[in-house]
Amino acid sequence: MNSQPNSANFVDVNDEKTSTTLEDSNPIVTYNSDSSPCSYMTDLEWNFVAEIKVGVGKKTKVSFKNIDKAIRLDIQKTILSIHQKFPSSISTLQMRINNLHLIAKCLGSTNWDNLNQDANYRKFKAEIKKKKYSITILDQTLSCLRKLYDLGLTIRYEKNEKYKFTKGLACATKQVKKQHIAIPEKISSKLFNTAMDIVEKYHPYRHSISNIHAKAIIAQQEVFSEADSKKKVAKRGLQWRVGERIKKIKHSIPDFNLSLFFEDILEIKTACILVVQGFSGVRLGESISFNKDSYDTIPFSEEFDIPILKGEITKINEKGVPTHEAWVTHPISEKAIELAHDMSEYARAIYKEKIKNYSPDERKVAEREINCSFITLGIISQKTDFIQQKSYARRYLKFQKKHDITASQSDVEEFDLLNPTRKGTLKVGGYLPKLSPHDFRRTFAVFLVRNKLGNLMTLKHQYKHLNIAMTAWYANHSLLAAQMDFELDTELMDMVKDANEDLHTEILFHIFNESESLSGKEGERIANERENYAGDIYMSRKDIKDQVRSGLLSIVEHPTGYCIKPSCDRICASDTSSITCQNEIVTLEKAKARMPKRLRLIKRFNALNDEKSYMASILAQIYTQIKAIELTLTKHSLDFMPFEAEIKSQTMLLVGEQP
Repeated sequence: MNSQPNSANFVDVNDEKTSTTLEDSNPIVTYNSDSSPCSYMTDLEWNFVAEIKVGVGKKTKVSFKNIDKAIRLDIQKTILSIHQKFPSSISTLQMRINNLHLIAKCLGSTNWDNLNQDANYRKFKAEIKKKKYSITILDQTLSCLRKLYDLGLTIRYEKNEKYKFTKGLACATKQVKKQHIAIPEKISSKLFNTAMDIVEKYHPYRHSISNIHAKAIIAQQEVFSEADSKKKVAKRGLQWRVGERIKKIKHSIPDFNLSLFFEDILEIKTACILVVQGFSGVRLGESISFNKDSYDTIPFSEEFDIPILKGEITKINEKGVPTHEAWVTHPISEKAIELAHDMSEYARAIYKEKIKNYSPDERKVAEREINCSFITLGIISQKTDFIQQKSYARRYLKFQKKHDITASQSDVEEFDLLNPTRKGTLKVGGYLPKLSPHDFRRTFAVFLVRNKLGNLMTLKHQYKHLNIAMTAWYANHSLLAAQMDFELDTELMDMVKDANEDLHTEILFHIFNESESLSGKEGERIANERENYAGDIYMSRKDIKDQVRSGLLSIVEHPTGYCIKPSCDRICASDTSSITCQNEIVTLEKAKARMPKRLRLIKRFNALNDEKSYMASILAQIYTQIKAIELTLTKHSLDFMPFEAEIKSQTMLLVGEQP
């Protein structure tokens, strides 16, 4: 590296025991709540515990431990300047530290003005390209370059550089940003049903689960104490003794194996948080903020109460400061949270003792975490964090495999349709290629669109008595949000919008390029154009999606077909709409779906055709519907026996004459 710390007054960063604190050489970065210094510039960690309120389970510190010692001080000086002018969240600050380190390594210097020279800048970009970074990392790096530019440390930042820098330098295989998956409906139903069964099964035993783990930990401590008082015993021998002692602890919990590997209790915890996330669409960070008081209900009518979960959200807030939020859920979430909270009391008691030696500011943050329901259960592995976030994706996959939740042919087809960037990664008889907390969030959004808000929370006809209330909540969210002072989840709304665009694109792509036959006024127009088109693809997915996003193209599904009029209010969605509507498209699938309706209409016509005068207009309408359906069936070359009948009703009677 070309740059070294340029002041002898600065603390030697290679000597972590140095205590120089002169403000002109080693300024204070953060303070405790009592105004005493908390972190100095040259510290390996900056602790913002008293200055920035973070979400539950979030870090209060940024670290410089992974920065090369030769350039660490220069990085710290630059980051301090950036933070003083552009205060940010802890995660953003840590990201800037890492990105600045990346820039320094690729530039070969912390003299940021070296970027101003074209030759150096070309070498810098060549080095970045050689590293094969992802487009996401390069987006962040470009943002960090902008901060150096804003501080006047370099003039090398061009507004039109974004495309060249990110797309041009990113690794070719890392340029596609893959969405989180939308889980096929049958697979998600199996996952949720399995999780709900576990919650229902162990909810009555939640206090017993905590009690036997407390006894197991005491047994372990006794074994360790006995070993210390006598002679050293090999670690393997100690584990065997602990296991034997734990076997003597009696309990009546069904199908539960007590172990300090915590496997069975961790599976119950996985089921609990899976239920909470699946029936609310919350992020992982929001779900771990829930505590025993999070579940509540809002009176909606004399018959319904709306179940909600109250927690914290940091994603959309400045500097990641948490604010209160609420989400509609299902009543099973109450049991899930109670189970998770009460069965973890043994760990909570130990953690409360542990934090008594913390500083006042650290203790305040720790107490907030410990009072949450989804705390770390394996106290042996617990070090500094009382809530762990990184293990859930692994545990969800393990949960899926343990309960043998595999994919059928229809699941694979649905998966490929919903997840085009991951097409082919789910095999028949196989498991989902990935399963993370955010995948449940996208699944939530997709189901919201596909099921038109009705059956989302209850997974298609389970607990139907709640559907109306949940639908009404979403239909009237602005009123209820104002009453309860809730803020709408804008990211979820964006995900719903994206899911809607994806689904509309797939439907339109099928209509424009794949449907065997089309009818309806608009359908016939498309069929004629498609027939005269020489290429294989009449309209690509990209073109369709661009038009959907811009509002130039729309699709509304109704019982008889599809309408491409953006403002369609479905008034014309009747069996005669293919004749009267100028915007309707009827696919082969929709045409086939009308065949049972035609048979029902014929049966109804025959039952009413009894020569009563007041039936004439009704019979004429039914007959018109039957013939309209037959016209559609004919256009799709579907076999049927045409219905011919004469209306027998007397259409004119003299006054006073009896029929």
